[in-house]
Amino acid sequence: MEEYIRILLEQIRCKKAHPAIEQELRAHIEDQTEANLLSGMPKDAAVASAVRDMGDPVETGTALDRIHRPQTDWRMLFVMALVSLLNILVHTFIGHNYDYIKETVLHTLLGFAIMLVCYRLDYSFFVRYAKVLALGLYAVLYLGVFRLGDTVHGATIRISLGGLHLSLIYLSFLCVPLYGALLYHYRGTGYRSICKLLGWMLFPVWISMNIPCVSHAMLLFFMMALLLSLATRQGWFRIDHRKFLTAFWSVILLFPALWIVCGVMFHFFADYQIVRIQAFFSRKDSGYNYVAGLLKEYLSGSRLIGNSGQEIAGYLPEYNSSYILTCLSAYYGIAAALLICCLVLFIGSRIFHISLHQKNVCGRMIGCGCGLVFLCNTAVNILENLGLLPLTQTFLPFFSRGGSGILISYILTGIFLSIYRYQNIPQNIVSRQKQRPD
Repeated sequence: MEEYIRILLEQIRCKKAHPAIEQELRAHIEDQTEANLLSGMPKDAAVASAVRDMGDPVETGTALDRIHRPQTDWRMLFVMALVSLLNILVHTFIGHNYDYIKETVLHTLLGFAIMLVCYRLDYSFFVRYAKVLALGLYAVLYLGVFRLGDTVHGATIRISLGGLHLSLIYLSFLCVPLYGALLYHYRGTGYRSICKLLGWMLFPVWISMNIPCVSHAMLLFFMMALLLSLATRQGWFRIDHRKFLTAFWSVILLFPALWIVCGVMFHFFADYQIVRIQAFFSRKDSGYNYVAGLLKEYLSGSRLIGNSGQEIAGYLPEYNSSYILTCLSAYYGIAAALLICCLVLFIGSRIFHISLHQKNVCGRMIGCGCGLVFLCNTAVNILENLGLLPLTQTFLPFFSRGGSGILISYILTGIFLSIYRYQNIPQNIVSRQKQRPD
């Protein structure tokens, strides 16, 4: 048996698949050996017959090699190369400044390189060390907000690590795929672990509230709540999922409204946040309504293709970041903005769709977390550019100006590419799943 397994494994080039395949082979041979023994065969003959039934080791190993080999999503890599080129071109024509263009090129190239590194890594690393990674990320966010962060206009927006400046808001989006890994870690448990998972969810939300950024806290909570609901719906936990989801989403839908009302009435929010909320729900003249009017004016004056002749820089705030789509519409036409939207939505939807259909359940949840970050941020950003939402701390993945947003976009894509790469390779993931009742 040992010789048979050795020869078979030599035919499989992916070493990561060897332990799981070897374990499965031994189980098959031992089961067949036991059946042969029960039929009256001597032990040596029973083992030899079981091995012989497995077929030629070279042919079987070659067949398994074709199945268990790393996969490359060439379509996604092509789209990523196109997106990177377009991002550089867009900001080159918008910037008209050497330092601005240099910054965009460096961030894009660095992000693409980091994506390729993440693509080569085994994503199961996130599950094996889910708690350690989550605690590390939470510690960085906590120190950034309460100890080491740079404060601008009353908001702690970034943390400086050496010469690298990282946005705390963009960095916190990594909590979403990490939360997917935490869900897998607690798989097979009951209500006690659900309470722990709620704690893992609420801590980064609390951190976001202390930046302060209410809109980001709500978006972060919404994405992680979707992941928890997806895992619960798929039977990951030993609970009544219908009752839990009904109660869970009832609270989610009612709590934000009460939270906003109480925050405005009792001044739990910062003054500028209260003004923004009041402006959004009123028709009075305000900074928000002024920006909303500008957006409608720019969009109504935009052509399908070509420059509308409207000036953006100096008039529209965040024109090269949050309102990059409006900027593209005014300078290059609505078709250009639609092309960028379609590319980003394609990336997000492809990540979410492929991840949702992964056979490996941990890869499924981590990938869905990556897809949700893209889809939710893109959807909110589109609504902002249409004037339907006030300016929030979201971004258009890959295209909004800012190194942190660009790097996070590439990291999330790299994680997905790693999931796709190892989707046909058995993963030996050791997770502390409690089997006793909670």
